[in-house]
Amino acid sequence: MDEQMRIVFLFIVISSSATEEVKKLTGTEGGSITLPDPVVEEGFLSFGRKTVAMVERKLKIYEGPFKDKVLWNNSTGMFTITGLQRNNSGIYVIDSKTGIVSTTTYQLTVYEPVPPPAVYTVNLSTESCILLCWVNSTVGTTLLWHKDEEIVNQSSSALSLPLTVLKQDFSSSYRCVATNPAEEKTAQVDVRTACNWQNSTPDSSNKPRQYLAAIVIPIILTVIVVLAALIIKSLNKNRTTTTHTQGSNTHKPYPIMADLDFQTGDSGASTTFPMQCSALRKNGHVLLKGRPCKIVEMTTSKTGKHGHAKVHLTGLDIFTQKKYEDICPSTHNMDVPNVTRKEYEVIGLTDGYLSLMDDNGGTREDLKVPDGDMGKEIETKYKNGDNFMVSVTKALNEEQVTGIKSSS
Repeated sequence: MDEQMRIVFLFIVISSSATEEVKKLTGTEGGSITLPDPVVEEGFLSFGRKTVAMVERKLKIYEGPFKDKVLWNNSTGMFTITGLQRNNSGIYVIDSKTGIVSTTTYQLTVYEPVPPPAVYTVNLSTESCILLCWVNSTVGTTLLWHKDEEIVNQSSSALSLPLTVLKQDFSSSYRCVATNPAEEKTAQVDVRTACNWQNSTPDSSNKPRQYLAAIVIPIILTVIVVLAALIIKSLNKNRTTTTHTQGSNTHKPYPIMADLDFQTGDSGASTTFPMQCSALRKNGHVLLKGRPCKIVEMTTSKTGKHGHAKVHLTGLDIFTQKKYEDICPSTHNMDVPNVTRKEYEVIGLTDGYLSLMDDNGGTREDLKVPDGDMGKEIETKYKNGDNFMVSVTKALNEEQVTGIKSSS
């Protein structure tokens, strides 16, 4: 009879848990999470189908990956899981046997920590400036630009997010936010300082200067036009001689921007954006010889007699790892590729092509297995039946598998 009662009780518990709502929780890798439903005197905590901890007036932790990670507060009755890792994501069940008898199910998702955003000024003019918000990782991270309380630009997969600020909006509050479902980090921006508009407040005392400028500026422009016409005329006379001289000079130790071969292809707003050379940073990206490269080294020479310091850039092609070098004046702009990364689960491999599935269940079969050791590792993992994911990098409408990681 006791055995029949246990079976009936177990059936009731399973039936009630099958219809119970699953509560969703999020945590950050390396952090902790407290499960909000208590076990007062007696109960269990399970992960998946395995019991992690048991309470009988005191806590007992079972051997396994949760040893030294699960805490129980005997005052509140709540469990806390510390030192969260990505593989701690999954289904947790709290089964309270005394006090309020209940079974509560949670779905915990552990995310990587949000990288702190950094903001750089990449281009300036008298009426606007371009700010760039940048993070060093995009896995699960969304970038957002806020103007006051309004979101004016966002991206869920790019390493960087540009924003054009008009001078007429300098009094607004701007901030860049890097966020995922578990946390967010913010970089506040003082656009007056970032865009060199500290002295832009209108003042009636400046009116005489404005009148003077209205008279002087047209005179200066006239002089400039006359000088330009004389210079062009002089250059036209020497064009033939100059052409022959340039033809004999095949080596230029310090090329200027006009000498550089930028094969940008389809360089629309969605694939590249301009950045002042002095604002580039190591481990960032830049277009060298028409190829998207990661900057591995950059040095700046002292200001020369012509008034411009030069920046020497060394980069590795993000797809081929080929080395490229270039030199540009620090005040000139370079094209920076919009580089995005996205993770896919590998679900198939046929005739050298991967079958991939994203977080939303969408599939694609247009990417080849990469060459070299990475391709061999992918083929080996697939033959062994391993569950794993690949990172796909995209730049200038070119995509390639660039990383492998085990599924959590």
